[in-house]
Amino acid sequence: MGYGGLWTAGQEINYPIYSRVNKKYPHKLSKSIETSIRKVSENLPFEILFDSDVERMKKHIDYPYSLAVAITRDDVVSESFTTPVAEINKTIVNVGMVIIIYQTTPARNNQKTEQNTIIFSLPLVGYHQQLDENRLTEEEIDELFIKTATKTIEDYLVKRLKGISLDKVYGAVTSIDSNSVVINLGAFQGIEENNKVDFLDKAGNRIGRGTVKILKKTESTVSLDKEFKISIGCRVVGYICKGMSEDTYQVVKFKISSKKASAMFDENKLGQQVAQWFSDFLVARSGKTVLPSKLSGEWVTKATGESFALFIKDGKAYRFDIALPKYPVHLDLTGIASMMVEGNNVNEIWAYKAWLKVDIPDKKFSKKFDETASKNLVPGMQQFTEKDEFFDLIHQLTAKAAIDDSL
Repeated sequence: MGYGGLWTAGQEINYPIYSRVNKKYPHKLSKSIETSIRKVSENLPFEILFDSDVERMKKHIDYPYSLAVAITRDDVVSESFTTPVAEINKTIVNVGMVIIIYQTTPARNNQKTEQNTIIFSLPLVGYHQQLDENRLTEEEIDELFIKTATKTIEDYLVKRLKGISLDKVYGAVTSIDSNSVVINLGAFQGIEENNKVDFLDKAGNRIGRGTVKILKKTESTVSLDKEFKISIGCRVVGYICKGMSEDTYQVVKFKISSKKASAMFDENKLGQQVAQWFSDFLVARSGKTVLPSKLSGEWVTKATGESFALFIKDGKAYRFDIALPKYPVHLDLTGIASMMVEGNNVNEIWAYKAWLKVDIPDKKFSKKFDETASKNLVPGMQQFTEKDEFFDLIHQLTAKAAIDDSL
């Protein structure tokens, strides 16, 4: 599997911290993430080939897959607690990422560019809280952002990818028609649309390559990448990527039905954050296969149901096709509340609560979850922003919702 580099899920202008880091320290983040992947690559269930392995890649062309990292969120939340003698600053860095495994096929027919098809995706969130006496400078925030992203890769990439493996399946040509052939490998053997297959001679050497265009249960119609001599009975090998679960989930909608929450948060921005958190926890704690959230990036869904997203690399947009999820997920922040539960001249105890509703229509699943938190304050001596308390509480709430056994 080749390494496809660092992308953003949509235009870079929508990722202000990423863009700032990239402008001030060109390629530092991408190189740091690549270094982190290299550190753990020997523990992955498959080999990753990097740009420096070009010669070896020629020998490993068997596996036409790429692995890449896409940035989906880059949030920084700062909160200060002030007293007459000191100031304590809390900084939350939220780095949303998605690991994608994809295939790239040549441009065909009326297409102008190559086609990228996402085979698997795994959300990953770096959520870091840090306390300091002084407010962090812009440069310190940038460094913390890079550190959070790379440490998350090093700590969790292997765990996320351990359930995925690459494999080969062998079959034969059963019929030939013009520039396409039919092979006896299909969905039951793990083949998917747009999979690459190789045709072999009697000695096992590759004589040509094709792309699966029509998929059936036990056979596929393959369009040849270029003309070459082929006969019925010719051996064929397909390359499949096996994952954790055939049941795919994707967060497709988010809304804030709470009046108090809608006055405090921007629905679009919070929706992207909540969708990323929920997706991450759903993979980590429930072992589900989760597609990139439709709330992040730029998505297009055609009338036929075909869906694709635009990912950006080095300022250039690329189209990534992705299958529709088996289980679309709808999230609704239905309420937030706060109140002082105890207080005197010495201190006050405040309680915070949030409610999140999860709907999965195709599973006939609908459930409301809640989470609470508390905070001790010294009246007249400490100041804080209530919004920041709810931000962290909602993060905790998405974790609680994602580990429900009935999902």
